[in-house]
Amino acid sequence: EKAIGLSFDGTGYGTDGTAWGGEFLNVTRDGFERHGCFGPFRLPGGEAAVKHPLRIAAAVLGGAGLPVDRLLPELEVREACAIAEMLARSLNAPLCSSLGRLFDAAAALLDLVRETDYEGEGPILLEGLASRARTAGSPPEPRGMVPLVRGSPFRLDPAPLLALIASARHAEPAPALALLFHVEIAAAALAGAEELRRLTGLAVIALSGGVFQNMLLRELLVPRLQAAGFDVRLNLAVPPGDGGLAVGQAYRTV
Repeated sequence: EKAIGLSFDGTGYGTDGTAWGGEFLNVTRDGFERHGCFGPFRLPGGEAAVKHPLRIAAAVLGGAGLPVDRLLPELEVREACAIAEMLARSLNAPLCSSLGRLFDAAAALLDLVRETDYEGEGPILLEGLASRARTAGSPPEPRGMVPLVRGSPFRLDPAPLLALIASARHAEPAPALALLFHVEIAAAALAGAEELRRLTGLAVIALSGGVFQNMLLRELLVPRLQAAGFDVRLNLAVPPGDGGLAVGQAYRTV
C-alpha cells in the first residue's frame, strides 16, 4: 500500500515543470511525494545535450563554479562560451535531475561517446567498462564524492564526482574510474534511501526506472540496502524502463 522508491531513469517531465529522472519518492497507491533528487543541473540546448553529452558534464561542472576550460580542454571554445552563456542566462537550458543523464556525462568524460547514436549508449558502454575493472578485483570503497545536502527536497550533488573523473582521466585507467563512478552513485543512492527512511519511517523500498537495467549498479546497491535493513522490491514481470510506464498508466485508470 505504501513504500519509498528510487526512480532513476532518463528525462521525463516532473510535476514542478523541470525534467526528472533521479528521484527519491514516498509513494502510495493514490500518489507520491518527492523528497529528494540528484542535482539539479541544467541541460544546455535541451535534447541537444543528450545527443552531445559532454555538454552535460560542462553544465554540471560550470554550474558548480568549477573551471570548465581546465577540466574539459577538448570542448571547443565557441561551444564552451555558448554553454556558459546559456547557464548564466538560464536560456534554453532546462533544469534536470536525471541520473541517466549523469551516466551520459561520465561516459563522455571517459571518451566512450561524443555523439550518441541510440538511447542509453553512454550508460551501456560505461557499465561495460566498469565491469572490466570489477572482474579484476574488488570494487573500491566509496569516498563520499556525491554529498547529500539536506533541504526540501534534499539534493545529491554530482559535481565533485564528475570533477574527480575529469581531472583524473588522463592519469588513471578508464575502467577504474568507470567503476568508481558506479560505486559512488550506489553509495549516494544508499544515503538518499536512508534519508527517505528518516523522513518517512518506511523501510519497504522499490527500485525502478531504466537506470536499474544496469546490473552492476544493482549488484553494488541492493546488498547494501538489505544490510541496512531495507525490504527491497525489484521489477520482475514488468520491465523497469519505458515498458513499465504503460502498465502504470493502465493501473491508474482502473
